[in-house]
Amino acid sequence: INILTGQLRASAGAAALLDVPVEQMTGEDYRQLGIMMDHFGLYERMSCYDNLRFYQMLDGNGKDGIEEVLRGVGLSEAQKTPVMNLSKGMTNRLAFARAILRNPKILFLDEPTSGLDPTTVEAIHRMILEEKQKGTTIFLTTHNMHEAEKLCDNIALLNEGKIVEYGAP
Repeated sequence: INILTGQLRASAGAAALLDVPVEQMTGEDYRQLGIMMDHFGLYERMSCYDNLRFYQMLDGNGKDGIEEVLRGVGLSEAQKTPVMNLSKGMTNRLAFARAILRNPKILFLDEPTSGLDPTTVEAIHRMILEEKQKGTTIFLTTHNMHEAEKLCDNIALLNEGKIVEYGAP
């Protein structure tokens, strides 16, 4: 994931996204990705709305879509709430909102439901499936095989960085 998302350079091998080798990807290519990882890019003192607005400004986008995305993840009422005052489930939903705000072609989700209550897990699953229906390619990392079976068309099992099994759930 770190190599594909540009956070780490590969020491060997080859990888490509959107038909572009990762070592040749530009900022415009990376703007087509959405990334949700634990502790990845939310500012605790900023409100939900201001967090999303900040990332839109970095992308060079206007304010369009923030309220709609917050509504979609069930955070309309919390849009003025600082992230440090959110529950873990609400923080995960905001991180998901940040990842989908730019309407990515590829969405990377690293353990998106880890440590969440069943109701929040179901909400996150619903949002993932909605993105899937829009045609977004979703790269999900999870240790939960029930979650993988429910959400994924294909599953790869890794051991020490190598794929040991691959196929339909």
